[in-house]
Amino acid sequence: MGVSFTARTMALQRAFESARSAESRLFTDPLTDAFLPRPLRALADLARLPVLGGAVPRLYDLAFPGPRPSAVARTRLIDDTVVDLVRAGVGHIVILGAGFDSRAWRLPQLRATRVVEVDRPNTQTAKAAAVRAAGESVDHVRFVPVDFETDDLTTALRGAGVGCGEPVVFVWEGVTNYLTAQAMDATLAALRGIGGAGSMLLFTYVHRGVLDGTATFPESRRWVKSVARVGEP
Repeated sequence: MGVSFTARTMALQRAFESARSAESRLFTDPLTDAFLPRPLRALADLARLPVLGGAVPRLYDLAFPGPRPSAVARTRLIDDTVVDLVRAGVGHIVILGAGFDSRAWRLPQLRATRVVEVDRPNTQTAKAAAVRAAGESVDHVRFVPVDFETDDLTTALRGAGVGCGEPVVFVWEGVTNYLTAQAMDATLAALRGIGGAGSMLLFTYVHRGVLDGTATFPESRRWVKSVARVGEP
């Protein structure tokens, strides 16, 4: 499997948020352009244009309603929570299914923290190259290649030095709805066995009824079809 397309679109959504005025945006992500292929980078550039740029994310929302405002809000909430926990003394952050998450670079508090990112190797390779090309170091980040459906997460994390009885913050953002129930159970069991006292799991999820078709929310069916269309149901 190649680089995740949904991971790319998440970076685009953060680029749109970063293009808003300083008074209204929830965060700034200076690395988004490094993660975007040329067509998506062009959309990000258009969003930065004075006056007319504000129409770009609105048109995006018409085509793909729902995910962007949800993703932006959850990103800020998780940012604030992670920063609070680091300030409280937690020294190990594990980002599960990291994609093009840029917290390790855009949150100053994480630059002096041990960060482990877990994801498919193809996405990790592309990400590390993009971060270096943008002039940033990856020395404070440990990339651990894992497929949640097939690999042993416990072995992979212990090999990366996670799980010595210390508290760990696990961030699992925008991932659970793409996994099977078996992979979910295995991942939760692994985290329960690795994290020491005071550990915390921050995760997002999608209502099961949206995934199996027994319940609907506004535009949910169109969202389910769109991610299936790009090969990431």
